[in-house]
Amino acid sequence: MNLKIEANNYLRRFDHTGKLKFRMQEVNNAWVGSDGYVTLCPKYAKKFMDSKEVLRFEDGSTFVPNGHERIAATIAHEAAHWAKDHVNQGNVLFLYQPIMLGCLSILSLSATYITCSIAILFKIIHHFQFYKVRNLALISTALFVASVAGFALNNWAEMRRSRKNEYEADTYGMELLQKAGMRPEIMLWSRKALYAPRKKFHDDRDPDTSWYNRIMYELSSTHPIPHLRYERCLAHLKKIQ
Repeated sequence: MNLKIEANNYLRRFDHTGKLKFRMQEVNNAWVGSDGYVTLCPKYAKKFMDSKEVLRFEDGSTFVPNGHERIAATIAHEAAHWAKDHVNQGNVLFLYQPIMLGCLSILSLSATYITCSIAILFKIIHHFQFYKVRNLALISTALFVASVAGFALNNWAEMRRSRKNEYEADTYGMELLQKAGMRPEIMLWSRKALYAPRKKFHDDRDPDTSWYNRIMYELSSTHPIPHLRYERCLAHLKKIQ
């Protein structure tokens, strides 16, 4: 069966709102937008279709999805994002964070400008009062530090929210697979199949490897690294079986 037709069939089974639509498009991997479209990149889908990855469990059993089942986890993951309202959460944060940080930056720049202007004025009229300029300089510096700290804290909060949502989409996606009469192990397989061929299952961004990686992971990673997602899915599989 055609991949697009099969993906639409999966989407109807996973989406209980009836609002989601499916399309194939040259995008970065797969995503769901506020317009209700689950978009899948053909090259991304091909990675799953061509994968020879075999999921092996502790009891010695193995699992490999059949045919188009291989993309079912991706569709379920995006449907879970929609069901949990992750898309709208991101839109709200996208709107308010730049406004808040912009205000802090404007205050910082304004205070710096005023400090420099007053310092020049005092020097020109030969009534330089250092303590007044010093206080304004301290205020300016404090506002600048606050704007930088505000950016870092907001970015940290946004990255943590994004990673939490990815974990939730994985685990709830497993439940959607199960409710649709499919094996939730498909999600577990997809998490390993996507990265194992490129040997990035344990990659350089692992936050457990160094303090620098921990900081970079916290401030810049929108998605959990592969082996952490796999472990979370494996733990959830044991809960729902």
